[in-house]
Amino acid sequence: MRRDDVGAAAANRNRNGSVMRVKEKCSEEEGDSVCSVCIDGGELLLCDKCPSAFHHACVGLQATPEGDWCCPLCRCGVCGGSDLDDDTAEGFTDKTIIYCEQCDPECGEVFQHLQGLAASSRARSIPTTVEGVSLSTLRRRRYMSTVTRSTRWQHEEEDVADHGQLCAALDVLHECFDDMVEPRTQTDLAADIVFNQESGLRRLNFRGYYVVGLERAGELITVGTLRVFGNQVAELPLVGTRFAHRRQGMCRLLVTELEKMLRQVGVRRLVLPAVPELLPMWTASLGFHAMTRSDVMEMAVEHAILSFKGTTMCQKTLLA
Repeated sequence: MRRDDVGAAAANRNRNGSVMRVKEKCSEEEGDSVCSVCIDGGELLLCDKCPSAFHHACVGLQATPEGDWCCPLCRCGVCGGSDLDDDTAEGFTDKTIIYCEQCDPECGEVFQHLQGLAASSRARSIPTTVEGVSLSTLRRRRYMSTVTRSTRWQHEEEDVADHGQLCAALDVLHECFDDMVEPRTQTDLAADIVFNQESGLRRLNFRGYYVVGLERAGELITVGTLRVFGNQVAELPLVGTRFAHRRQGMCRLLVTELEKMLRQVGVRRLVLPAVPELLPMWTASLGFHAMTRSDVMEMAVEHAILSFKGTTMCQKTLLA
């Protein structure tokens, strides 16, 4: 589970003054009913430190390990250790696990670039190659605990504007997709993604998503949800265009602009789940390739890539 730890303010701030997020012991006790890698049921191995569940084959195991077993999310990404100390009142220890804002050791440039785009979009949208259509990057914002009374009014006004834009983006997705209700939480999956709903369960932790959209005359017409895992991979699980603006190349334009942006910061590939009726568009028209099961399993063990039953995971190499 992730949180903004404000109890150890001095110890938990990085060089930029922002609050580091520290992994806590998970409060959810009920184990998940589907595998966090392939999103399917069956005989599952439960993590001993969080509710995540996995098929043995999906995490490369032949049999159930003896003793405690921890999933990748509950192990340090450097040493692989799973001992956890979440009491930071006296500062960090060698068992404190902190979260990277973009989930990869080499992601500083990626994170700063995306944050800059989100900040720029509040002031102005970025022009695209199509006249009158601009690109916006949005994300739900979280403030440090040091916001003062003198600046709170400004943040409140910005929050209202940001929330309105995110609601408009969600409205586009609701127009494009049937209702997507997550069985475990009984919540709107699209809203959870757009508003960065967090969870101690690996597959339902949607922190880190950005909303990218095309605007025409101040209206969002095409929207995608983007999450970037350092410079290794970016995912685009949801993308849709309002009915009135379809068959005008807006989806292609959005993907092209995203690819350009991701190449600028060195992201190597873009992945997405394709429904059967749109698979030819993604592969034949937009240059994606269907992934093999082994490729999907290898990627999903390391990164919490969002996928849906009945879809085909596709990828496109951005940098050789």
